[in-house]
Amino acid sequence: MIVFHQNAKGFKKGERWEVDGPVPKRIVAQANRFAVFRPKTIPLAVGDQLRITSGGKTKDGEHRLNNGSVYTVGDIRKNGDIELANGWVLDLQFGHVANGFVTTSVSSQGQTVDHVFIAEAAESFPAASSEQMYVSASRGRQSAQIYTDQKEALRDAIQQSSSKMAASELAWADADLAYQQYRRQQMAAKKEREFEREEVITPELVV
Repeated sequence: MIVFHQNAKGFKKGERWEVDGPVPKRIVAQANRFAVFRPKTIPLAVGDQLRITSGGKTKDGEHRLNNGSVYTVGDIRKNGDIELANGWVLDLQFGHVANGFVTTSVSSQGQTVDHVFIAEAAESFPAASSEQMYVSASRGRQSAQIYTDQKEALRDAIQQSSSKMAASELAWADADLAYQQYRRQQMAAKKEREFEREEVITPELVV
């Protein structure tokens, strides 16, 4: 499913084009104006938590839907529109939603609940870091429980930082390292000279 996020030749912002074969070159040429999605169906019922996965607006255009926001389903209308508990209505064709009971660490930023349950199995360890665990655990006001199949390996994984230095920071770090090495060499040479002087002076003082 191709969804245009900008006006394009032959398409308006928000229009969809279902892919059922090779994509025409006239559409491929405008790739910077659309995103590609895989359609799927999720079960929903009144009272369920619904998470917005892409920014947009309610059906009447009066309310903004922010990516990552979670709402409670108030009603599901006969035409398929979703009415939220706050009265807002999502058009059947909005589509950018997912069940909101579970979320990722990244999309949970800025959210707070009473209790948080963190599921972090071994296959997710490549994405684990001290920053990721901080974000996950700090979502809970009262408690945070962690579930994993390899406790020691997870302990090691979250000791690592995922922060990366910019090229300029890396250059400064290299320069700083070189300067520190130079200073250590200078200090070592100075101590050697002092030690040599002490070796000469000490016998004279003893005498």
